Amino acid sequence: IYEPIKNSEGGTDESAVNITPNAIAAIIDFVKNATGKKIISNESGTRSSSAALTKAMLNAFNTAGLEYCIWFSGDGEGGAKALQNTDASLRANGEVFKQFMAQQKQQ
Repeated sequence: IYEPIKNSEGGTDESAVNITPNAIAAIIDFVKNATGKKIISNESGTRSSSAALTKAMLNAFNTAGLEYCIWFSGDGEGGAKALQNTDASLRANGEVFKQFMAQQKQQ
């Protein structure tokens, strides 16, 4: 799942700072109801470097109860935005990701 979901044709959308309302939960619920299995995500990410968008996605996955969510962290041809710069320093979205993971570890 990549946000913004409305940007299904790919490409970066730096104007996106909010997740598509209820979309992540609806996708997860649909797959869960269709399969009866626990849901994981084998690839997620953003098409924006917005820290707020990254945090909102992480919260949505957490609220939905995903046990595993693999985050793609690279500047991709489809518009994906990495959590880090080429020198390995974290971008603002990477800092939010790091803080979120640290909070989850403490719980």
